[in-house]
Amino acid sequence: MVPEAAFRGQQETVIRAIMRGESPIVQIAGTGEGKSMSFMLPAYCSGEDGGTTIVIVPLVALRDDLHGRCAKSQIATYVWDSRGGHQITPIVFVTPESAVTKGFGDFVNRLQARRALDRVVVDECHAILDSTSQFRPQLMELGRVLNEWGVQKVFLTATLPPDEIGRFFEVVG
Repeated sequence: MVPEAAFRGQQETVIRAIMRGESPIVQIAGTGEGKSMSFMLPAYCSGEDGGTTIVIVPLVALRDDLHGRCAKSQIATYVWDSRGGHQITPIVFVTPESAVTKGFGDFVNRLQARRALDRVVVDECHAILDSTSQFRPQLMELGRVLNEWGVQKVFLTATLPPDEIGRFFEVVG
């Protein structure tokens, strides 16, 4: 017998806020508390004919894990490849370094022209605060780029200290 599904922690509150279009949303929850459900469930409910959620993931291993979990849940995804063959799917995974490029910006513009960009999610968003001009400087550009896209922004993290939220919002604009 399969147990009934139930929301854990702040999942229901966050998912309802996402579905209402609230922005920005910051979800701080421990590892394994289901933060990824905040973008997977809305994408699943929208289906193949719905819009696209862009998920910016700073770690390749995490991206691959999320991609696999989506596949198991029958959610179509695409892992951005700057070499071409870009697919429009319910979820598009991209690294911060690729998200700020002209090529990805052109892809976003195509989504927006079709009114098909629902939201952007930044997983492990606390990493933005670790960025410097020498270490992953593209992370510092994310705020400007996300604001240019003009869509709902969802930030997920397990380790953003509550006393750093103000500085985080300054950095991401």
